[in-house]
Amino acid sequence: MKKLILILFVILTNSLSAQEDHFYTPLEVQKAYRKNTRSADGAPGARYWQNRARYSIVAEIDTARNKLIGSETIIYFNNSPDSLDKIVIRLYQDIYKTGNARYIDIPEADIGEGVKIASISINGKEADKINKLQRVSTNLFIPLQEKLNPGDSISLSFKWSYTISAELEGREGKYPNKSWFIGLWYPQVAVYDDISGWDENEYKEILEFYNDFSDYDVQIKVTAEFVVFASGVLIN
Repeated sequence: MKKLILILFVILTNSLSAQEDHFYTPLEVQKAYRKNTRSADGAPGARYWQNRARYSIVAEIDTARNKLIGSETIIYFNNSPDSLDKIVIRLYQDIYKTGNARYIDIPEADIGEGVKIASISINGKEADKINKLQRVSTNLFIPLQEKLNPGDSISLSFKWSYTISAELEGREGKYPNKSWFIGLWYPQVAVYDDISGWDENEYKEILEFYNDFSDYDVQIKVTAEFVVFASGVLIN
């Protein structure tokens, strides 16, 4: 009986080993292996790259009007081997925009305009007809008149605002005791990588995202009665 059990065990383990050699590998991952940007063991390939950005953000929390007003400049560095003809920006707070899809129930009072963009500048030049830029769910697509070539960078500036939820909804909103939780609040460049190109997934509250490693210089303005909790190094 012991001998029979041993033989069966060996047959099963050999069968599992054979299956491991034939696991399905998605086509885009196979392509990354051939380009040597990724390795089958999970380590970065010899030609691995990752884009990055440098954010300078000034934000004010207007507690009287329950609004966030912000301005930012993003220096985006194209470390990829590709020439980019657009930039994809995540506007997470468009989850509250009328008509957009979401996985959670939101109070009717919080549904409205979403993110209001007052201006967009590209390399210091203000973009015309920003209202005609394509916005799909929580993504904003900015076409580039001149492609962003490998090794180059581009400067993007935004002035924006949005109404903070009257009640705490997931990762954003007002607490009953005159406190606020402000999450996913600034225009952010989506990830462009060697697997999928631009990540155009839409934010619907439950979905998680990964981001490029970036540098942040952030100023948050509130009235003297408030204290701000945030990650980073406190300057003053």
